[in-house]
Amino acid sequence: MKLIPDRPFDTNSHAEKKVFDVIRDCFSLENTFVAFHSFNLTKHDKKRVGEADFLIICKYGAFVLEIKGGRISHEDGRWFTSNSKGKFQISDPFKQANGAMFAVEKIIKNNPDFSSLKLPIGYGVVFPDCTWNLQGAEWDRQMICDSKNFRDFEGWLKRLFKYWNSKPNNNFTLSSRDLKSLKVFLRPDFELVEVLYDKI
Repeated sequence: MKLIPDRPFDTNSHAEKKVFDVIRDCFSLENTFVAFHSFNLTKHDKKRVGEADFLIICKYGAFVLEIKGGRISHEDGRWFTSNSKGKFQISDPFKQANGAMFAVEKIIKNNPDFSSLKLPIGYGVVFPDCTWNLQGAEWDRQMICDSKNFRDFEGWLKRLFKYWNSKPNNNFTLSSRDLKSLKVFLRPDFELVEVLYDKI
């Protein structure tokens, strides 16, 4: 899978770096799969500016990944991560991923070039450092990648795509042309040239 950028952005998250390294080796024979690291969300409904840790676009659709490292705990509706530096409260990773998913959809659909595009979309939450053996009403197990799933990350991604593609009105595929256009729109390469009168 192609990663943009090809090196991770500066981040204090060791877990994000682990995911970055493992994503690189996924779908090596698929030249249309692209993952964007630290994707800015300018159309987030609940934040002035949001961010998706990773955004993957492929023939199965667009998928947001939220990454949470360390030891994870949930107490009275609050989420925490623990590591050698202590215990810290964090945002609900499922709500973060869900909000980022809808923000990505809005960003794409607000562009006239994609207003009629049938875009399968979904999200997943990755806990690379711990094992997840819990059942709950607010998540499905297919959405979650724990330390065991992390050993076969490509296999987990395939199951994630299948899970979301089985949802109503989400069972479409994107063409190579769609994916090329989305890649250019979401994170374009460009060069701005100095205007002549400023040089003069």
